Amino acid sequence: MPSEIERHTRFDHLRYAQCWEDADILLEALAVQPHHTCLSIASGGDNTLALLSRGPQRVIAVDLSPAQIACLELKVAAFRCLSHGEMLMLLGARSQGFLRTLRSLRAELYQRCRKELSPPARKFWDSHPKAIAQGILHSGKFERYLALFRRWVLPLVHSPQVWQPIFKGLSPTERENWYANQWEGWRWRWLFRAFFSRFTLGHLGTDPEFLRYGDQSLAEHLLGRTRYALTALDPAQNPYLHWIVLGGYDTVLPYALRPENFEPIRQNLDRLEWHTTSLEDFLSRNDQPIDRFNLSNVFEYMSESHFQTVLETLHHHAAPRAKMAFWNRLSDRICPPNSSHWQTLEDLAHRLHAQDQVFFYKRFVVVQKIGSTG
Repeated sequence: MPSEIERHTRFDHLRYAQCWEDADILLEALAVQPHHTCLSIASGGDNTLALLSRGPQRVIAVDLSPAQIACLELKVAAFRCLSHGEMLMLLGARSQGFLRTLRSLRAELYQRCRKELSPPARKFWDSHPKAIAQGILHSGKFERYLALFRRWVLPLVHSPQVWQPIFKGLSPTERENWYANQWEGWRWRWLFRAFFSRFTLGHLGTDPEFLRYGDQSLAEHLLGRTRYALTALDPAQNPYLHWIVLGGYDTVLPYALRPENFEPIRQNLDRLEWHTTSLEDFLSRNDQPIDRFNLSNVFEYMSESHFQTVLETLHHHAAPRAKMAFWNRLSDRICPPNSSHWQTLEDLAHRLHAQDQVFFYKRFVVVQKIGSTG
């Protein structure tokens, strides 16, 4: 079955240098066990690596983009060849600036990892020395878009003295008062709507085809979700918000980069494989049942009819009691309530979405295969 999105856009550059889906809620939703085989959209690689921390029998990463697979490969090599601190340095995880000494050190760390890369991944990263020098987490198109917001838009809204208190651990009431009395205003709303419009995000941050489906205003959706992240959730504990505003994971890290998860991931790297292919094409060649699916937000790039066709294919390849997790940002891609194949775990998904630190999405979907035991 051909992939719908690959007919409309290019996949020859790095769109996402890191995963912008919350691995903590993903892992709780999927409840990965040692006997499981997992299928994961590679994207920036982090959530695929997070699955390894649970010790599954096998993790299979797929992605249409050779650049995304190269990103995953370099992170795997960093886990193999470097200490935890060195890995964070190579990736550029801390907001330390791009000093000459850091650039030189990252080049040396890359050389230690380079031998572990496949020839295509080695060729990709050898041709991107600037990305290595600045830290590869900064090198995706989406991360560069967020850097534009951080450097040029945020200073026009408020000075650091206004937004810094939100990262110091305010109570929910204090956060609501801060947002209403110090942050909210016409300038914030106007600049936010302009910068995070469908046109601007589509051309500068991702790809217009990635925002093809869905009638809701992207800017209004993101504005509401950003307020939720700044008030209902605690920004002091949100690594993704730290990155957007500060340019690094200063005091908190996403799941795959936390020190306590470094060894569990490293010990299971041999259980990981990756394929440069679409989800549909991989499934057409796969003959092993899959227990757990991390599907990112790939269904948003599909028409409703193609989505339903892929759901049927996934059911065919799913093991008994298989679970699948994915996100909706604008498009409504959910399993039909009367489906005879998938049961939507609404209470679990709703509870986890309320905790989702990556606040871009309107819905988190968790489903389980119906009709089999095991």
